[in-house]
Amino acid sequence: MFTARKHYRTEVDSVILLQSLARKRTSYLSYQALRSSIIVLQSRQRYFKTISLVIRIQRAYRRYSESKKYCHIRLCAIVIQTHFRLWHAMQVYRAKQQAAIKLQAQWRRFAAEETFWFFYNSAVIVQTFTRQFLAQKKYYSTRSIVIASQANVRRALEVKGYSKKKKAVVVLQKYSRSYNS
Repeated sequence: MFTARKHYRTEVDSVILLQSLARKRTSYLSYQALRSSIIVLQSRQRYFKTISLVIRIQRAYRRYSESKKYCHIRLCAIVIQTHFRLWHAMQVYRAKQQAAIKLQAQWRRFAAEETFWFFYNSAVIVQTFTRQFLAQKKYYSTRSIVIASQANVRRALEVKGYSKKKKAVVVLQKYSRSYNS
């Protein structure tokens, strides 16, 4: 972009230089023509309308000189306006670009937060159900162990009670047989 500007600037400078040289040549030629015409007029009619001719020539030269200055000033103003408009357009573009970047950053932040909270909540739910499942599994395994232990204790107590009763029955049978005999 800057090389294009430099290239454009060199072309503008070249054109201005060529125009300046052409104007100088043209002004010099017109000046020579005017001067020669003045000399001829002065020589023919030196005593007739000398003052009015000089005034006309001065007026024409001043008009030409002012026209030349006006054209140069106008060209400079156009170049300055063009560069200012370009600079202003670039500033507006940069401002819009910065605003778009800020909007994109905020949107990405919002989307990232939404994704984070979605996965966070999902992980919490999965952890909750996993912990619940593990707690239930532990509870049921502990319960089955407790039930098995209780069954073994009850069986042992029943066996112990049965053996006591059996001994008591054997003793009673023994006494009963000895009493009956």
